[in-house]
Amino acid sequence: MRKLIWGTVVGVLLALPAAAGAQVLPGATYSGLFTTGTGGTVELGVSGDGATVEFNMGLFGQEGCAGNSLANARPIKGGFFDLFVPGPPTLIDVQGSFDGIGTASGSARIAGVCDSGAQSWTAETPVVWPDGLVEHAATGSAGDGIYNLTAVGQVRNWTVNPGRVGRFAVHVGNDGTEADDIDVAGRGSSKAFKVKYTQGGENVTSLVKSGNYETAALDTDESETLKLAITASKKAKRGKKKSCKVTMSHSGVFRGAIAPRTDAVKAVVKVR
Repeated sequence: MRKLIWGTVVGVLLALPAAAGAQVLPGATYSGLFTTGTGGTVELGVSGDGATVEFNMGLFGQEGCAGNSLANARPIKGGFFDLFVPGPPTLIDVQGSFDGIGTASGSARIAGVCDSGAQSWTAETPVVWPDGLVEHAATGSAGDGIYNLTAVGQVRNWTVNPGRVGRFAVHVGNDGTEADDIDVAGRGSSKAFKVKYTQGGENVTSLVKSGNYETAALDTDESETLKLAITASKKAKRGKKKSCKVTMSHSGVFRGAIAPRTDAVKAVVKVR
């Protein structure tokens, strides 16, 4: 464990779990504030391999509450971390979790000469996190809150007669904390199927097919919708399939070594 102590700032290196589903962003720095009590600042630095987090709190609580000693952290699992130093001379009790994409929250207490009581804190790191969703009017949608490049769990299927069209909506969203545009790329036409992408009534097929389509700047929880039409040729044979995978990506680095984030959905049309 590495100790960082200066003035009224307390720091500690904590081990993070390699737990499935924990939204820990390797290399990211989270900054925030105490939301109760007398205020103060919080900073969390995640290591490049996502295995450890350095938690620092400054200007926290009442004067004289800052600790001068730290102890080993307890094991951490499922995106949670905690630190408890029973004292004397100073009791330090910090708990937190990476509870969303680019966000963390928890509580902290320091007791010794005085007792701050348990105070809540929140922190976030600026990150753009693409989230794709594919929708068909008759079968509903898939992909919300699922992030992968294989499109597993993010597929919608439809069956058509030769010469008919399957229509889908591809929603490109941002589940991160920072606003920016998102790059979109998708498969194009083939011998037995014609593929067309439109946005706001404009044909953007060539841009999507070449991987040069960009959404408008999307803020947290905002999305942009592309219409996807897959038309089977009149000569398409029974059982013939067309699978259109649409990929969303963002490679911006705002603070810390945040790796590119990607997601993918898939629309599949089969000839009956």
